[in-house]
Amino acid sequence: MAHINRRIVGPYCWKRTNKSVEEVIAENPIGKISAISSCPFIYKIVDSRATPQGDGMFEVLFSVEPASPDETAVFLKWDWSPNADRGDQAMWTASDLRQRSWYSGIPVDKKLFCAAHQKLMPAHGGNLYDNAFVCNRCVEQIEMAIAQNTILDPQTWINKHAAISMVMNKIDEIEAHGHGNIKLGTRRFIEIVVLYEFIRNSEYKADAVIEDHYPYKDMVPTAYRGYLREDWTPDEYFNAPTKTIVFTSRNKLVDFLESGGKVPANSKK
Repeated sequence: MAHINRRIVGPYCWKRTNKSVEEVIAENPIGKISAISSCPFIYKIVDSRATPQGDGMFEVLFSVEPASPDETAVFLKWDWSPNADRGDQAMWTASDLRQRSWYSGIPVDKKLFCAAHQKLMPAHGGNLYDNAFVCNRCVEQIEMAIAQNTILDPQTWINKHAAISMVMNKIDEIEAHGHGNIKLGTRRFIEIVVLYEFIRNSEYKADAVIEDHYPYKDMVPTAYRGYLREDWTPDEYFNAPTKTIVFTSRNKLVDFLESGGKVPANSKK
């Protein structure tokens, strides 16, 4: 029975003058352990094919499956000895968890709730710290922080990043809809309206980062207009804003929210 995460690598067009099909296949034989950037795991070749195309050209493709943890460790030359670099071992820990998850048969599109990101993230390579699941990106950062002695325990790191992520996720939600309200305290809210700009005809369109949650793929947020409302909740009748604040970047908005809604001195009344 084929592994659930078996996939095809290729096809590639190779120039191999005066070589037979068998000789071309021998360059990537069944059982070979290897890796490429387009494959998310270290793989073992389970089928190798080469089809002659004429003039010494071959179409080459492989069927691959995730290599076992032991095969992966040998291929990547991991060193778990006490004398090895702790930073390297931290990255290897994250890589080992990721490889084991692919090898164990976790589906490619499986997602789980990451306690640090406060949203669903890819399940591959995740880990539990004090019963809190975090994704592989967080695992690497936590293990690196432990290796560098910059955190006392993983839960402290998770709690800190969860607080930041909740702010970032709320901004993502507002960007997706174009507007929204954020609670700053008891009966204190700020209404955010996202100011988008078309980049369809921009000479620098290729440099733009288009996030998945943006409502249009040729628009990017350029600023955020905030209407600060005191003694009010969103389910009540309209209340004129106490102040209007124009956030000229996402970072400015994040700083404002992380401060608990501390109003900049130069904001409009």
